[in-house]
Amino acid sequence: MCGATVGGLSTEGIDVAKETVIHWSAYRWRKGPEGMCGATVGGLSTEGIDVAKETVIQGSVTKGGTPVSGGYVRLLDAGGDFTAEVVTSATGQFRFFAAPGQWTLRVLSPGGRGESTVTAVHGQVTETDIALTS
Repeated sequence: MCGATVGGLSTEGIDVAKETVIHWSAYRWRKGPEGMCGATVGGLSTEGIDVAKETVIQGSVTKGGTPVSGGYVRLLDAGGDFTAEVVTSATGQFRFFAAPGQWTLRVLSPGGRGESTVTAVHGQVTETDIALTS
């Protein structure tokens, strides 16, 4: 079975209607008999996600316009309490499945720090790009 998203995250092979996914990051590759295959180039794909049934927060982390890989993105609730953490992909991208409401995304990386506050809505994908400062 093949399938992956290059530069983003894919839920291919996950029945998100039947599973509770708190977070995941980086790449999901499936290896077929011919090797790595089926990759799509671009940003975060929502293929395979029933967005109408989910609350998705996703985006990218950059510094000076360059993607930041290996940065830690923390998801903090409205009270500032830690909820989840993911590592950015090789192209600086991340995704969380969260509850609707206000969230803070805090990035910690050797290259700097950044923060963004978003309001996530059930049935929508909330996009945010976070630029790091030193």
